[in-house]
Amino acid sequence: MIQALDAVYDGTVLRPDRPLQLMPNTRVHIVIESGHEIDLMAHGVGPAEAAALRARLAAFEDWNDPEMDAYGDYDAAAAKL
Repeated sequence: MIQALDAVYDGTVLRPDRPLQLMPNTRVHIVIESGHEIDLMAHGVGPAEAAALRARLAAFEDWNDPEMDAYGDYDAAAAKL
């Protein structure tokens, strides 16, 4: 199951904005969104390298399309097979 949540990191613990409907000891996968852009030039990535990277990652842009919602419950659907 995939759930999205907003939380605040207080320096020690992530504090969700709302209670989570999870069983104790449930494993979770956390993706940190820092809210700012990365300075690619500071990491040695110039305009040409950035364009090449953008082109390679373009295939993944469709994951946000509404048609991809059918795959949101993939594990549950696969378990029924």
